[in-house]
Amino acid sequence: MNAICIIVPVYNEEGNIHPFYVHIVQQMQVLNLQKWTLLFIDDGSTDGTLKRIRELAAMDNRVQAIAFSRHFGHQPALMAGIQAAEAEWLVTMDGDLQHPPELIGEMISLLQQGYDIVHAQQISRESGLKAFLSKWFYSFYNFLSETPITPNAADFRMFNQKVKQALLQFHENALFIRGLIHWVGFKSTVISYQKPPRLIGKTKYSFLKQLHLAWDALISFSFRPLRLVFLLGFFIGSLAFVFAIVAVVSHLFGKTIPGWTSLLLCILFLGSIQLIAIGLLGEYLGKIYEEAKKRPLYLIRETINR
Repeated sequence: MNAICIIVPVYNEEGNIHPFYVHIVQQMQVLNLQKWTLLFIDDGSTDGTLKRIRELAAMDNRVQAIAFSRHFGHQPALMAGIQAAEAEWLVTMDGDLQHPPELIGEMISLLQQGYDIVHAQQISRESGLKAFLSKWFYSFYNFLSETPITPNAADFRMFNQKVKQALLQFHENALFIRGLIHWVGFKSTVISYQKPPRLIGKTKYSFLKQLHLAWDALISFSFRPLRLVFLLGFFIGSLAFVFAIVAVVSHLFGKTIPGWTSLLLCILFLGSIQLIAIGLLGEYLGKIYEEAKKRPLYLIRETINR
């Protein structure tokens, strides 16, 4: 059996560290796995998260940790774990037990059958605005992007060293690992699971953070937004040309009707399109600027059992 490294980014998850560890140990015993490590990436937690990890690491040297100097974000934490993991098979998952460790056995079986990546797709019973926005995001992203992703497959997956080595070739600051995983290709499959409720506390991934990640994802993997704005401008220009012909013909036949409201609406509409286009160009230029600075993705303050 290949060695497994379970990569878990955590941020202010003090209450979930020990229960999560217990579940992982129990599952490894059920699967009779001997060569495994649990790698926590502490993303600048301000509570007792790192203290709880130290306590576990003192009892079990299979528990490892990398602690950031400050809060850098979930995606940099995931990439740090991928870069640091030394096992043949890697699992990325959250530490709140909404990603069931019981699925690891099924993932292992699929990798043994020849798959390189196994995505876990959650089936949520949630309804309302959050569920609608999530469904809309995946549909809109897959429409715009040249690299479609699996809907509702977050960052819970298992993959082998070939995929890891492919991911290590990326040096992007605006990370969207779900997109990168699909972009590299390789043989993949999807398994589904029912998303359980959170064990302790509230999610640290706020709506604004999710919105920021969604925006980064859209402009990092596609130029189609720019193309759509261009096509919209071309379409509006065509309508304006037709309207000009109609206006000239109406004037010649003496049927010109003054209309301040229609004129004002046209000006506001065209002005808004121009501002959207300029703003979109600014976002792309901003991302180029961020990448050109070549700042490190994260800084490490401390490592444990490494």
